[in-house]
Amino acid sequence: MSALASRRVPLKQSKKIQVPFSKEEIEELLDGDLFKNDYKGILQKTIIQFFYFTGVRRFELISIKNSNIDFDSSSLKIMGKRNKERII
Repeated sequence: MSALASRRVPLKQSKKIQVPFSKEEIEELLDGDLFKNDYKGILQKTIIQFFYFTGVRRFELISIKNSNIDFDSSSLKIMGKRNKERII
């Protein structure tokens, strides 16, 4: 028996998606009065909503340019890992 045949390689297992917050926790956060009704509070709430509703990564959010936004079709072009482009 060869060395490769004697090694047992596990079958590929699906990865569980880790969700740091439950839906209820996010709704409580967004519906609550944690954010002030000033520019900074509205900006913070908008950023959290953007992460939650689109699933973008922090770097992807930082990298968004005006040219990536298409208001006519209500879409956004995101450059993800390994320069993969996706439309949200």
